[in-house]
Amino acid sequence: MLFYSTGQQYVFLLMAATGLVMGFWSDFCLSLECLIGSTRWMRIFTDLTCTLGITVLLFFAMLFSTRLDFRLYSVGAAGLGAAIYRAAVHPVLKVVFNFIRNKLKCLCNSYNLKKIFQFLCK
Repeated sequence: MLFYSTGQQYVFLLMAATGLVMGFWSDFCLSLECLIGSTRWMRIFTDLTCTLGITVLLFFAMLFSTRLDFRLYSVGAAGLGAAIYRAAVHPVLKVVFNFIRNKLKCLCNSYNLKKIFQFLCK
């Protein structure tokens, strides 16, 4: 027998959770790029940061779960977790963050808050 068959469900669940975190990390890097500005060098920096973060995350997840034994179902589970994040979690987070951003924008544009800032800046 090449690999142990006990514990495969835990490896699958851990790698699926790792895929969810990978999706969140890529969204965070994209949001950071949009927040700072999308220049050529900023895009290169955020792409490298995102790739490095996902690589380190996958390395430690594979080290912890399979002791760096390459198992196709563990890599597939990470891909499935990332796909689940993109299909289910990402749209919900996008709606929540857009709602919060719009409320903050309305708060910042309110007349009373502008008066307070003008008073404080004198």
